[in-house]
Amino acid sequence: LLAGHAGPHLTAALASAMFVTAGVLVLRRHMYLPLFILPLLLYAAAQHPGTYRSGHTGSLVSLTESRYGEISVFRLGDQLNFFESGKFLFSYPDIGTDELRIHLPVSVHPRPESVLLIGSSPGAVAVLAGYPSMQIDYVEMDPALIRISLSHLSPADLRTVTGRGVRIINEDGRRFIKKPAAGYDLIIMNLPDPSTAAGNRMYT
Repeated sequence: LLAGHAGPHLTAALASAMFVTAGVLVLRRHMYLPLFILPLLLYAAAQHPGTYRSGHTGSLVSLTESRYGEISVFRLGDQLNFFESGKFLFSYPDIGTDELRIHLPVSVHPRPESVLLIGSSPGAVAVLAGYPSMQIDYVEMDPALIRISLSHLSPADLRTVTGRGVRIINEDGRRFIKKPAAGYDLIIMNLPDPSTAAGNRMYT
C-alpha cells in the first residue's frame, strides 16, 4: 500500500510502530509501550542530512523512490551506473556490453523485422534501433526507471529510443510475454542477474 508513496524509512517506521502496538496488545503489558518511540527516533535520525550511505563507487547523481524499489544513479568518470534497491542494473554509456547483448542474438536470425526486448538498458535499445526497418517493443516494468534513464541519455540516443519504430511498454515482462500477440522474430532478454525474487522470475 505504501510502496512508491512513502520512502523506505517511513515505511519501516510505520511497520515497526504497528508491530510494537500489536505486541503490547497481545502481551497486555503496557510497560512495553515506551518502545513505540524507537521507530520514530530511528525515522527522525534517517531524515538528518548526510545520513545516506552507499557502498557504491562514485558520486550520487539522483535518488528516486519508485513502487518497485529505490533507484539510485552514480557517476564514475564519464559513466553512469544505475542501481535498484542496491542491485546493479546497467551502466550508461556502456557500448561494449550493449553491442554484445544485441548483435549476437540478432546475428542468429537472417532478417529480423520485429523484436521484443525485455530489460532495463535504453543503451541496448539504441543499438538495436540502429538496424534498418526493425520494429522494437521495449518492455520495462518500472516507469520511474524508464523516466530516469531516458533523462540521462545523450540527445542522439534519446531521439533513437523515443523515435519511430520503438514502442516503450511499462509492464511486467513475464506477464506481457504470455499475452496472445503477433509473433516476434526475436525475443531478447536484457536482464540483470537473478539476485532478487522479482528478477529470478524471468529466469524460470
